Amino acid sequence: MAVVPLRNVPAELKQYLVHHRIPDICEALMTALAMICPEDPYLFIINKLLHIKEQGLQSVHWDMFLDETIKSRRALYKCRFEFSFEDDEDENV
Repeated sequence: MAVVPLRNVPAELKQYLVHHRIPDICEALMTALAMICPEDPYLFIINKLLHIKEQGLQSVHWDMFLDETIKSRRALYKCRFEFSFEDDEDENV
């Protein structure tokens, strides 16, 4: 499975994703997962989605789930990652 840029999706789908802030939510979750590495990532995601549901979409930003000690300790400020879940071996399948 490769990363699909939003510019390559149909306009109706892009509008839906942007309206519901799905790319922003995914970025916040992926940033937190990559930097925190929680023991149970599934429970972590569920809890963070519940947090977003309670706080509202206006609260979503890329580093919202990182505490200040992690933010100040890391030099990854505002780096944007494109995650691809393909292994080199999977390309031959």
